[in-house]
Amino acid sequence: MKAKNVVPSMIICLVMAVPALAGGFGAGAQTYDGDLGVQLRKEYTIGGDIGSFTGQAGLIFADSEVFTVDADYHFNLTRQQTRFYGLVGPQLAFNSDFTEFGVNLGAGLNFMLTDTRAAFAEVKVVVVSDYDGVVATVGLFF
Repeated sequence: MKAKNVVPSMIICLVMAVPALAGGFGAGAQTYDGDLGVQLRKEYTIGGDIGSFTGQAGLIFADSEVFTVDADYHFNLTRQQTRFYGLVGPQLAFNSDFTEFGVNLGAGLNFMLTDTRAAFAEVKVVVVSDYDGVVATVGLFF
């Protein structure tokens, strides 16, 4: 199987494996250094109100599609209906031509729309990578 076919298959398997854990799913639109993309995410609460872990899979529509997989830890700085957080975590960016590892540093905001729905906005910088840059994402948790 060509690498071109393996990468989408890996992302589909990853996304289909997480529905066993209900809630905390999100989807959004993102920009990675000006290139548009989409993102799916799953949030896992760890340690009560202190923080959470968010796994993310993204697709950037650059000259050739680039897939990203992130695993960010969110440090909650506020614990109200609107939650502000700092984040840090690893990133893997790849397509058929390259594979790059990086480190995410950033901040975000989750705000409740209803008892079960929330909107989010996040900005992070990917460093320690040849595929570094600024990523901005907005979306909804459902």
